[in-house]
Amino acid sequence: MKEALRKNLGSKNCEIPGDIRKEIVKLYLDFDKADKEKSLVFDNKDFGHIAIDVLVPLRLKMLVSDEALNSLKDFDKSLYEIVVKVLEIESSSFNNFMQLVEEEVKSSKLKLPAKAKRLIRDLLTQVSEDGEIVLDSKGNPESNKELKDSEIIPLNYEGGIEAYLENEILPYKKDAFFDMKSKQIGYEISFTKYFYKPKELRNIDEIIKDIEEIEKNTKGLLSSILEGIR
Repeated sequence: MKEALRKNLGSKNCEIPGDIRKEIVKLYLDFDKADKEKSLVFDNKDFGHIAIDVLVPLRLKMLVSDEALNSLKDFDKSLYEIVVKVLEIESSSFNNFMQLVEEEVKSSKLKLPAKAKRLIRDLLTQVSEDGEIVLDSKGNPESNKELKDSEIIPLNYEGGIEAYLENEILPYKKDAFFDMKSKQIGYEISFTKYFYKPKELRNIDEIIKDIEEIEKNTKGLLSSILEGIR
């Protein structure tokens, strides 16, 4: 609601004159009885949203090779010997394999730092959709950091974020889950969302008529160009 200036004042090119100011005040005072084309009333919650990360479990398949074992041997010969021993018992389930490795390391009175665990995983596994879900020390699924996504969920979504996960995400990512630690609440007021009105498309008959007119006007021009080339 504005009126264009006849001459710009610096970067200012419009103003709100008295009659428009009166209309704005009237819209404000009329509250929910105001002209819906120009004024709408919302609850604060309508502008709120939850931003949250969506995770999927990390799935790994065991993939053992001589090259990988040799790399592990170069890193730590004692750990290599334990791994080779455990592989004779378990070589399909990564979770079971790692549990046995940790037990063997403990009984051998050795240490298994995080760096060594990562190396074993990198050397002896590969990410696979049909692989086993990897569990952490507390038995919770680890997430695949490469597939992390994020969602913006309206605060007034019926059923909350649990219903959003069920309705909007799980049908497409069956193992997905929210990282609740990443949850953040924010607010955004988008005037375009509530007041934008798309321009009505022209009638197809009018468009065809214009095209035919252009074609008729340019036909002679095209003929003269071609005549010049010949």
